[in-house]
Amino acid sequence: MNFQAINKKIRVQYLSILGLAIFISVWCIFSSPNNYDIVKMLIRSNFPVLFSQIILLSLMSWQILTFKSVAIMVGVRQKTEYVQKQLLFIVLLETSIYFGVYYVSFFLTGRKAFIDGSFVIGILILLLRFSFMIILAIIIAGIYQFSYPGVLIIFSILANLGYHYIFEMQYLLIQYSKIYDPVYRALHHIHMS
Repeated sequence: MNFQAINKKIRVQYLSILGLAIFISVWCIFSSPNNYDIVKMLIRSNFPVLFSQIILLSLMSWQILTFKSVAIMVGVRQKTEYVQKQLLFIVLLETSIYFGVYYVSFFLTGRKAFIDGSFVIGILILLLRFSFMIILAIIIAGIYQFSYPGVLIIFSILANLGYHYIFEMQYLLIQYSKIYDPVYRALHHIHMS
């Protein structure tokens, strides 16, 4: 595997992640009413979290697994640590690109950001989502040395789903605004789509 082929694979990976982020951003912006704030549109609606971020994790896993096939040759040349650092840098950069496009596209449309709740808690929710995906990207980068990569891939996907359904939906969104609390909505006869 020569450097031109590696650079081409990395460019394709960057373009696919950039395309994914742009697609999800455009979909979120045009499929939701103008009165949706950023937390409702990007966190509460399950499509961006459940599909696009799982695709992001899968693309990163595929990329690491591509390099895992030459791990023996890299080890013979004693470049394992260098390759691991480069792969870690790549997945962190890809996650940053994804969330940069994902969040900035919302603000570029001129919509109001935090209509339903507190600005501080809303920013913390978005930063926690980004930080959690960074942690999952680091775990995905560990596939290069791990003997059973499927375990880490499944763990990262399940952790993403668990974080979203258990921590974000059941706790963080309720702290952001009472309107996301199902009991509050039931008591006040509020229907939320």
